[in-house]
Amino acid sequence: MSLEADIARWIGTRPTWQQQIFSSLCKGDPIGEAAIDQIAEDLLTGSDAVADALQLSASDIPGGAAISDPVRLLQLRNVEGINALASGQTLTFSGSGLTVIYGDNGSGKSGYGWVPR
Repeated sequence: MSLEADIARWIGTRPTWQQQIFSSLCKGDPIGEAAIDQIAEDLLTGSDAVADALQLSASDIPGGAAISDPVRLLQLRNVEGINALASGQTLTFSGSGLTVIYGDNGSGKSGYGWVPR
């Protein structure tokens, strides 16, 4: 079973309001205030009228394209302005297996994992 088929099967077991939200997300439809108000109304009144209309299939879930080769991060270079990393340095990763980055405290290892906010 594909991941998309497994997700579609799982979402079919969820409450109607969750199915509605998931369906909207899959279609790229905005979830506006009116939709949220309707979901709240349905929850408060116990209405479950649309449960049968929301049968999602694997093809309804985006991102299911087959990928022949996995994406790999092989190198970071030209990193500037992050912590104390020196300009012009290159950090190279193995194409397979595990790359271990080691060094003394304060040598800049964690700078490569820093995300600006």
